[in-house]
Amino acid sequence: ERILVRWYAWWLYNLTGKKIDPMHTILVSKGYARIFESRIRKTLPDLIIAPAASTEIAFLNTAIPIIYSTDATFRLLDGYYANFSQYPTDVKKEINEIEQRAIQKATHISYPSQWARNSAIYDYGAQPEKISIIPYGANIEPLFPKI
Repeated sequence: ERILVRWYAWWLYNLTGKKIDPMHTILVSKGYARIFESRIRKTLPDLIIAPAASTEIAFLNTAIPIIYSTDATFRLLDGYYANFSQYPTDVKKEINEIEQRAIQKATHISYPSQWARNSAIYDYGAQPEKISIIPYGANIEPLFPKI
């Protein structure tokens, strides 16, 4: 699978000159959907927990509830981090479609900040009632103060 993904990125770059992260493409996302749908049919889980897995769940066809957790949306990362900002417009459009589908597909979403929650709602149309804010790591106050 990884060989095909790398080949696809190499082929696209050599054909068009566009640099992409192949792990965030619709082609790969649809491939993940086929793989995971097969695994789901075999194991019949009660729940799917998908941390930082927008590509993996965007095209997944299942009635099983999906809990999606990530620290930010692509819209927030684009322009904030150089490696997310370098993609051509059409590649960003594809990544945003994956993000949109993952947010809509999820039964519930967990973000560590209001910033990320707001982006899901205002940039991707997420239903506010299906989003929780659960801070990560350093955002949590220590139980015992340092002496």
